[in-house]
Amino acid sequence: IAVTGEGNSTTTNLQQGLTKCWVNFDGTGTISGSSIRDSLNVTSLTDNVTGNYDINFTNDMGNTNFAHVSGCRSEISRSLTVSSASKCTVQTEDDSFNVEDVTSIFDAIFGDLA
Repeated sequence: IAVTGEGNSTTTNLQQGLTKCWVNFDGTGTISGSSIRDSLNVTSLTDNVTGNYDINFTNDMGNTNFAHVSGCRSEISRSLTVSSASKCTVQTEDDSFNVEDVTSIFDAIFGDLA
């Protein structure tokens, strides 16, 4: 779907600009399906170690060149490696860069679905 921008000067592909995956979850305690507060295209979470999580997609991305944006409340969140088209990894740290679990983590993925 093409959308014309303000002033009719540019055309944008709407499908390209949509978030293909997002999640809001609690990263404390034992991670399970109930840790996910809300999501789109997320099948599960994997708790790798303290403050380090895999976000597993329901529908794979088309490749590993997608954009991964993350954040969390009162702490630092870092997008880490993208090891496959089926998941991405996020890590949370305190203000001194010590890895820690936090209660509110938010993540969004932009790119092409497979």
